[in-house]
Amino acid sequence: MRNPALDGVRGLAVLMVVFAHYVVLLYLKVTPDAGSFITSLGYFGAAGVDLFFVLSGFLICGILLDNRSVPNVLRIFFLRRACRIVPLYWLLLLMTWAAMHVLPNVAPQMSVVDTTPMWAYASFTQNFAWAFGNHAIVSILRPTWTLAIEEQFYLFLPVLVLLFSRAGLLLLLSGLWLLGPYARFTEPLLTTQALLPWKIDGLMAGAILAIVVRDDGFLAARDRWKALVPVAVVGITFVAVATRVMGVMPAPFFKSAIVMAFMALVLWAHLEGEKTVGGLLASKPLVFLGQVSYGIYLLHQLVNVTMFRVLAGRHPGMVSAEDAGIALISTAVTLAVAVASFRWFEGPFIAFGHRFRYGGAPR
Repeated sequence: MRNPALDGVRGLAVLMVVFAHYVVLLYLKVTPDAGSFITSLGYFGAAGVDLFFVLSGFLICGILLDNRSVPNVLRIFFLRRACRIVPLYWLLLLMTWAAMHVLPNVAPQMSVVDTTPMWAYASFTQNFAWAFGNHAIVSILRPTWTLAIEEQFYLFLPVLVLLFSRAGLLLLLSGLWLLGPYARFTEPLLTTQALLPWKIDGLMAGAILAIVVRDDGFLAARDRWKALVPVAVVGITFVAVATRVMGVMPAPFFKSAIVMAFMALVLWAHLEGEKTVGGLLASKPLVFLGQVSYGIYLLHQLVNVTMFRVLAGRHPGMVSAEDAGIALISTAVTLAVAVASFRWFEGPFIAFGHRFRYGGAPR
């Protein structure tokens, strides 16, 4: 049965990302000395992608664990993932390619000048091209690095789930979790942080959580966890943000602390469902945003660049009332486009993927 609070978590994550991209990071771009609070706000908003990773690890590992004994598990898993992710993503790539090659005079104005090979985007390896190829990165495709990490995660997690027992898998994933903060601390460059090892702790945290909630010992102590988890969410978040604002906690470890807070939040949503955060996470607006979050995430930069170019004749910014007004228009347009995409473009592909069932004949 679908848990609406987990859709709400997804909705919260996409709100954080859009707020960071439309407001805070644009403001910091022209006001780099804005202060530790604004800088930390930017870090926290951009950490919405880490919340996506934790939730993805939790859901994907859960699906694989629940169906690991099914003979066609890998075929159905990859088919469904492809139907969910590829159609809208490749449509965005096609539009970007057309802007660069069919409308070369318009492309620079729309921030679509990009030296990353299109085959890298199409094969979900653009993060490698960015890290090692010294390519210019188009702003409207910049969010796609998370899709590359997700797809690379999908390649190895199913194999691990099928090869190892739950205990062995828990031990292995715990070791991989530590790779994230180690990589960020030893090599903090932004381009390398688009690679899987630099973001693996969020995915591993979610996957570990999926194993833990299926353990008999955890299920027996479920009520006790219900009481502890809200305290963990608030406590870890407060300590992480406060120490970051004070300049005590280095950025690499701030990300690790936030991942732990997000792990607790996902657990809270799993345990309490519609009651999580007083019902806020299962509220209709957040659940709705969660359902169309993929389109919002993938298209929000394209919409914002377009709105600023059409309405102001320039690139996006956030230093005036006009900028704020255009950002609000971009938000509304992004939501409308994402809803239309989900209903009439993504929806049929998703429905097709779900015709194929784990352990059963196609419907």
